[in-house]
Amino acid sequence: MLIKLPIQELLSLELHNFNSEDKSSFKELRDFFMQAPVPLAILKGPEYFFTLSNFPYETLIGRNAMGKNINEVFAAEEIQHMLPLLDAVYKTGVPYIGKDIPLNLADANGNIHYKWIDVAYHPFRENDEEAIKGIFAVFQDVTDRVIAKRIMAKSEEKFKQLANTLPQMVWTATDVGQLDWYNDVWFDYVGGDRTQAGNEIWSRAIHPEDLKSVILAWQEAINTKSIFRKDVRFKQGKSGEYRWHIWQGGPIINEIGEIEKWTGACTDIHDQRIAIDMLELERDVRERVVGALTHDLRTPLAAAKISAQLLTRKVPSEEMLNRVANRISNSIDRADKMIQDILDASHIKAGEKVSLDIKPHELKEIMLSTVEDLVNIHGDRIIFKSNEEIHGYWDASALKRMTENLVNNAVKYGKELTPITLNLKKLKDSIVIAVHNEGTPITDIDQKAIFEPYKRTKEAKKGSQKGWGIGLTLVRGFAEAHGGQAIVRSSLQDGTTFSIIIPQDARNY
Repeated sequence: MLIKLPIQELLSLELHNFNSEDKSSFKELRDFFMQAPVPLAILKGPEYFFTLSNFPYETLIGRNAMGKNINEVFAAEEIQHMLPLLDAVYKTGVPYIGKDIPLNLADANGNIHYKWIDVAYHPFRENDEEAIKGIFAVFQDVTDRVIAKRIMAKSEEKFKQLANTLPQMVWTATDVGQLDWYNDVWFDYVGGDRTQAGNEIWSRAIHPEDLKSVILAWQEAINTKSIFRKDVRFKQGKSGEYRWHIWQGGPIINEIGEIEKWTGACTDIHDQRIAIDMLELERDVRERVVGALTHDLRTPLAAAKISAQLLTRKVPSEEMLNRVANRISNSIDRADKMIQDILDASHIKAGEKVSLDIKPHELKEIMLSTVEDLVNIHGDRIIFKSNEEIHGYWDASALKRMTENLVNNAVKYGKELTPITLNLKKLKDSIVIAVHNEGTPITDIDQKAIFEPYKRTKEAKKGSQKGWGIGLTLVRGFAEAHGGQAIVRSSLQDGTTFSIIIPQDARNY
């Protein structure tokens, strides 16, 4: 008889329905359910009489239920969440499984105890064709779990509130590395809104050249449960500019060694990164300049040394003696000029103005003297175009050094054998010294940086001409010390023109 009935029905039967042999088997089965470690109950009929309620169940509800109907066991407000669920199962025969169902019960003193349970309600019949006779109920007390979840939710909410006050882009991710939350700073920076989620948000914001290495490093951190750290370029939504960030985060690991969550931040390090790159570049350039300077200084010093050695020998004539002495003097002057250029360039790079000796001069006279020296070196391709006398207050030596640097630059990098012209022009209160040459134009990018210390154009670096990258820096520095400026215009059609524009009277500067 027992094996032909559902367990729920067996447990709802009274002992007098069995013969002596079956009573023993039934009692054993009933005892098994009564001693089950989980709360169990059988509620019979539409009044929901408790024909079985085991000890864990009565411990859960804190009262005796056996033989009573549900309204005798619970007050109406205590079962307001439970009763509609029971009615639905009893009427439809469709089982119900629910999680985190509130169960708020009063004790003998009227104090409410708040609990939450997981429930499973199953209908039972004698066979599939007959009407439902009751409900078999299984419960689990999940109060601790619900309280823990609520505490965690409050902690997460506080964390998010705190994260939104930070200047960094803060994020969290699931245990498998799926980013599931970003703070407001993130959306302010990269754009978008909270309707977007997941890893697609950051993958779209990362520079394409960085994306592959980031994904590999992120996956490695997940697999090894280790700290994630990577320098990444993120695109700023409004400007479209990519800026360097340090992206780092770590896992939150529970007591059994499993990852529960990831959290981290992205901090803007663009300015620091650029500064470091510039320092490294400057170090490399400085080493190259020192090497070039050492090489270039050896030439005049070697000439001076050889000339000095001749003096220790018998000199055949006074003319030879004067020539050797002049060679020594000129060689030392060349070396001194190189050193002075380096010192002046260093002052300019440090943001300091070079010192000037301002006196009254006639500009054409200074330029004629300068051109004469340049023609002796480079030949008749240097052409001076000006008949106008222009009087003013300047440093003659600085004007000469600026002009020499611009002409020497034109000789080095302009088209060979083509004229290099030097023009003077008088404006209202200013004068213009312009040096023009034909040849490969200077790109727009190079034009923006060409006056910076130790900067050379790409074409100059490719060529055979050696240089320190300070000639044009000196031109700009001397021009600004006079209260003026140095500019460049360059195109394939018109060639390249460097212009120095300074006040006619530089005494106030």
